[in-house]
Amino acid sequence: MSDTSADARSDVSRQWIMAHVLGGIVLATVPIASDLVIKWTGIKAGHVGMLDLLVLGIVLIAANSLSLLILGYLSGVVLRQKLPLFPLRTWLMLYALFGLFVGLLSAMTWLDEESELNKMGLDDFTVLAVGIVAGGILGMLVGATVGGLEALVLRKTAEGLRTWVLYSALASLPIAFVTVLMVVYGPLSGFVSEVLGAVAGFVATIVGAFVMSPALHRLRPR
Repeated sequence: MSDTSADARSDVSRQWIMAHVLGGIVLATVPIASDLVIKWTGIKAGHVGMLDLLVLGIVLIAANSLSLLILGYLSGVVLRQKLPLFPLRTWLMLYALFGLFVGLLSAMTWLDEESELNKMGLDDFTVLAVGIVAGGILGMLVGATVGGLEALVLRKTAEGLRTWVLYSALASLPIAFVTVLMVVYGPLSGFVSEVLGAVAGFVATIVGAFVMSPALHRLRPR
């Protein structure tokens, strides 16, 4: 019996990681594809009119929403194996909202050619140190918020949600640190920057999935 339970646990872990590998690949294509589409439209950072801003917002919101919907579906399929009453439709709606927020944030970031920290004229070590501390704190707050919203969706179908929120905060740290490095060592726009961000984001997504694995196994059906 214990061997069967261990095998099932291991199988869920593999599927969870694979779901995030596939989702991470999709997420990694978003900044690269978006950058190519935006350049094709002729929009340039720092020279954006109202129409350009509308196009920029539509492209980034649509791309991020679609990619996060795919990640939400892949992770939801795994969660449904542990939670028979898992609300997949509500879960996907939540991930669509995440995509909307990330798309808006991406548009705001894309408009700025240079990071705000670099504009302060501080040396690299000071900027990096401040960024890591502030980014880590902010990242954990964002992660806890995301985990809390996910827990809200799962509240009627699962137990172990406090652990889920805690590990969500921890899982956000890799993404937060990657974001800090991208902000500190801008520019925040440009194809090379998008490629580096895509690779780093993919790695951070996989690391985050490993961090969340213990919380996944502590979920129990109500």
